[in-house]
Amino acid sequence: MRAAWQAGALRALIDAGIVFQHADATSSGILNLAMWLSGLSPDELCARWRTLPVRDFLSFAAPRQSLDLLDVEALGDAERLVHRVLPHLGVDPSAIRASMLLDGTFNVCDFARKVTETVPHTRVDLDLLVAGLSPPVLMPPVNRDGTLYTDALWSQHDNLMEAVRRGADVIWVLWCIGNTPAYGRGLLTQYSHLAELSANGALFAELDRLREINERILAGEKVMGHERPIAVHLVKPERPLPLDTDVYDGHVTAASLIDMGYSDAWRYLDVRGEQGLPLTPEITLTTEPRPDLTFRESLTGPFTLGPTDPMAGALDPRARPLTLHLTISVADMDAFVTDIRHSARLVARLDFAPFGMDIPVRQGSFNIFHSQDDPRTRRMTYGLRFAHDGREYFLEGTRTIPAAHGARLWKDTTRLFCQLHEGRDARGPVVGAGVLTLGARQILQLISSMHPARRGAAGLTAMARFGRFFLGPLWERYAPLARAHPGAVEPTTPVKQRAGAPLV
Repeated sequence: MRAAWQAGALRALIDAGIVFQHADATSSGILNLAMWLSGLSPDELCARWRTLPVRDFLSFAAPRQSLDLLDVEALGDAERLVHRVLPHLGVDPSAIRASMLLDGTFNVCDFARKVTETVPHTRVDLDLLVAGLSPPVLMPPVNRDGTLYTDALWSQHDNLMEAVRRGADVIWVLWCIGNTPAYGRGLLTQYSHLAELSANGALFAELDRLREINERILAGEKVMGHERPIAVHLVKPERPLPLDTDVYDGHVTAASLIDMGYSDAWRYLDVRGEQGLPLTPEITLTTEPRPDLTFRESLTGPFTLGPTDPMAGALDPRARPLTLHLTISVADMDAFVTDIRHSARLVARLDFAPFGMDIPVRQGSFNIFHSQDDPRTRRMTYGLRFAHDGREYFLEGTRTIPAAHGARLWKDTTRLFCQLHEGRDARGPVVGAGVLTLGARQILQLISSMHPARRGAAGLTAMARFGRFFLGPLWERYAPLARAHPGAVEPTTPVKQRAGAPLV
């Protein structure tokens, strides 16, 4: 499911106007390249990931004996991948082979020879796609014409030299495998550490080779047809990505991963230089720790382009619904509650008919301050930077949390007063306004989506403290209901079909 993050990052690169002549994929990245070459645009990739039932990936192989798990060929099989996942994602091998969008290459591992085989998209078939998505332990190998093929993750995750051989002097890497400095507990976490060790080690070896090539080019040599140094740009998560089990358990959604990928890509795009990044092992290192708490929030309400006052915009007869889908990550719950200098990360997308649906947010922020008029009252601020029709906009929202119960408790706590600024931040002119609201169902979903990283009672205690800080008296009223009805976490949404979407 980390490939959903990658889909969001790819959409950001395309939105930034970057054009690709060649794309290479290994392991779960094969899904995104296969979708792209099947004719789906990057925004359609994101839409398919958002609506994929995550449990469709789960297809357990039956052991030969009821408890003989150590003697099975693999824990799972490809049945649901072939019959549910690939069709839902729009993967079409015949369309891939016929695609003229760009040159694509897919990596699989020849198990007998222990080498990576790079397959041009014109020779791809269903067996090779499945093989590239079949890591040992989790999936059985694919027998194709007497040769066993598996996922190439363990032999070579990113095939940078294939791009160099094809003449690329600028390479973009969408790195979702991770590189966490902290050693975690648990078998699944340590399995992900194995993947990190293998993939990072292979990438670092390629970076060493690229550094040597660049040194020879700078010395005046023409190497593999290149006369100028090769630049490498790498987009990576700000924080370690959740494991697939977190997605299956509802701790995170594919939609949140997409929004994270889009935001992470723009975080790099905003500061990148033409020369790319230093070709050192630090290139993939995760810069922030795993968040202490993550939760999802949805708000919707009337909004109008033109007015500058939120209430005027909400009451305007021209108002249209604006909906925000937010994922908020708090690095340290205790520090966030006690120190106003600690802001939380916000990733999001918005729906607003005059602009479009599923508009991704490039950069977001969330904070809570104590009111200067009444220190017992807290003031929330939301900031979302996004683009539409070639222009950048900044949506600023404020919400008040009163300290005491009262007649206005519900209205004050659940209303977000919003102003839309043209430009990158709130210094730009106001070009629209409105009021968004949080309904009872949305509050239950918000609380149900809260998942602390700390284990046991310590995590639950810290989460309850944050919940009271965030929702005020509403926490005591709705938290017991959310725990009693965990099914209120996420509404399901149908697949959005878009006819005649152009190829990118």
